[in-house]
Amino acid sequence: MINVSHVPENHIVIRHRANKLPGFQNQRTTRERIEAPDIAIVRNNRTELLASVKWSLRHDRQKQLSDELDCYVDLLSQDKFPQYVLITNEYDPGRLVNADGLNRRSQRIDRIYHINLDLLLGALHSHERVRDLRPLIAAGRLQSLGDFLSTLSRQYGASG
Repeated sequence: MINVSHVPENHIVIRHRANKLPGFQNQRTTRERIEAPDIAIVRNNRTELLASVKWSLRHDRQKQLSDELDCYVDLLSQDKFPQYVLITNEYDPGRLVNADGLNRRSQRIDRIYHINLDLLLGALHSHERVRDLRPLIAAGRLQSLGDFLSTLSRQYGASG
């Protein structure tokens, strides 16, 4: 396997329940279901990034995203909430805007990474709702998958 992000393999955690990650051991929670981020970056016994991967953001996926964020907020035991990002291939501007607006007890998605942002914008160039995405892009809240990999390399890579 090629590591395109240059993040050391021992810092990448795939699909572990949140309560098994450092910084998510809050014993006061009464949750029945413990969510598992698709990707977590763990360094120095701290969870620094949580990523949720959703091919699309249909209503049930939006609910799942909300449930995940609720769970992570409930279980948080470290002093700082990690970066929380969404990776998606969703093409509906309204769904992307809704995902960006998700907020649970002052925590929200930090950034949405689209599998192919250029294709998304090209496909929607004449769609009236493409204007709803422009503020997200301008604020750096909607970026490409390539940007995600670059960010991982810069922030968590072997030399980061």
